[in-house]
Amino acid sequence: SPTIDKGDFDTKLRNARKFLEKGNKVKVSIRFKGRMITHKEIGAKVLADFAQATQDIAIIEQRAKMDGRQMFMQLAPIPDKK
Repeated sequence: SPTIDKGDFDTKLRNARKFLEKGNKVKVSIRFKGRMITHKEIGAKVLADFAQATQDIAIIEQRAKMDGRQMFMQLAPIPDKK
């Protein structure tokens, strides 16, 4: 939800970083409930903060977009340079 608490955000971030470090992609989604759908900018800020926190190990494969009552984006690990 767009009103995610700091502790919950940190837990989701820590788990996502583990997946990315193993080479897996991560889909980050926010479900808007009730009237929260009118405040899409709050959800976009949460996703932007998430992307900012993972920018050292991930790239944004799919930018944040709405799909019904969900906003989501997809992150992929940065490919190794050889």
